[in-house]
Amino acid sequence: MQSMTGMGAAEARTKGVTIRAEMRSVNHRFLDLALRAPSSLTSFEPWIRDRVASILQRGRITLNLEIELSSGRSEIVVNEEFVSAYLKAARGLARRHGLPGEIDIAHIADLPETFSVTERSVPAKQLKKLVEEAVNGALNKLEAMRVKEGRALVRQLRLRLKKLKQHLKKVQNRAEDLPSRTRTRLEERLAASGAREVVDPQRLAQEIVLLVEKSTITEEMERLASHIEQFDDTLSAPDAQSKRLGFLLQEMHREVNTMGSKVSDLHITDQVVRMKGEIENMREQVQNLE
Repeated sequence: MQSMTGMGAAEARTKGVTIRAEMRSVNHRFLDLALRAPSSLTSFEPWIRDRVASILQRGRITLNLEIELSSGRSEIVVNEEFVSAYLKAARGLARRHGLPGEIDIAHIADLPETFSVTERSVPAKQLKKLVEEAVNGALNKLEAMRVKEGRALVRQLRLRLKKLKQHLKKVQNRAEDLPSRTRTRLEERLAASGAREVVDPQRLAQEIVLLVEKSTITEEMERLASHIEQFDDTLSAPDAQSKRLGFLLQEMHREVNTMGSKVSDLHITDQVVRMKGEIENMREQVQNLE
């Protein structure tokens, strides 16, 4: 299983052109790609989206693409039309008004309109190859980090699952004599209040049975144990899905919550609180799994 958190960066270069790709991901219910790239690279967005979707299933992905051209790809162009028109106008002004002096190259070069810098275009085939190399490199590193983080999360989930089993075992041990202790406690209270002698024995026996049945948590414990086993099996499955893990945690919480509402035993209540804490921590961790 993969985490949805990670990052990866790579670059590709050739003949004065460098493409850099940096990719980051965080958890998200679906696959959501945000691409930030200069206008010269936006034509590759459809390919990039298809490529990312072929590797990743979920997560909010941010991809930054940059292009860098070396100085050797720059070309300075003289605006001959502007220079000719400027010189003609300046010399005509000097003649008409009898002004001395000549216009030199330094004066012409200082004019911002004299020169323009253009970048020689990169062939589309070459640019496509560089973009693919950089994006694939960043994507592979991102995936490797997500796999590493996913393995760490699974290890943490197994540790918490082990603790959950231990808490459940304590509840099971305590619950074995819960009916007899409930019966004894009720009889002691009736005896202490003096109501034991005035209550119909048959009616008392029926009420005790009903009370014991209401406080029995055998079914809840069995279902919780089953959910724990399914969760463990899902973690080990080659096609493990975080959505199934989330559903099982939801069902675990339901069973544990029912135990807490049915039983007033302090020892069981303490274990219930601990189980809720473990389940909540596991739920937070599962939310970050793909």
